[in-house]
Amino acid sequence: MLIGWLMGGKDHADRQLLATVTSIRNAGLCLLFAMTLFPGRGVNDVVLAYVLLMIPPNAVITIAGVGREYRRQKSGSEAGDA
Repeated sequence: MLIGWLMGGKDHADRQLLATVTSIRNAGLCLLFAMTLFPGRGVNDVVLAYVLLMIPPNAVITIAGVGREYRRQKSGSEAGDA
């Protein structure tokens, strides 16, 4: 996540998107490979645990970004009303 955030550039929306995507981008594919190539060895449990551990930080970043954008739009519309 940190690498995605740092590589996202100056735009907050780009940083948020890149951080989220880089942290979970290939988890589904890894789970498919783990189930296919290593059946019965517990590898899919490790991939599933990783995915479940990445959901809370991604949710926090997404909710914070949505809240920030909402406040920005709200303050911009109030400034236009004055």
